[in-house]
Amino acid sequence: MKPIIKPSSTRNGEGDTVLMDIATYSRREEELSLAQRLATVELARLSGTKDYKLEEFMQNMFDAIDQGVK
Repeated sequence: MKPIIKPSSTRNGEGDTVLMDIATYSRREEELSLAQRLATVELARLSGTKDYKLEEFMQNMFDAIDQGVK
């Protein structure tokens, strides 16, 4: 279902009313959340934050878990 955008009047002037089904809304929210996370990661990468290969990340996680268990 495509969102339905209708002009409406508000107390402060004109606004828009958007009606959409819950599946469309949920998908849109997930896409916005992913876009925000990707933008955050890209900014970190551009600022020189160290990145890790998957194997390094996994080893660091297992080391942290082992230290927490002790």
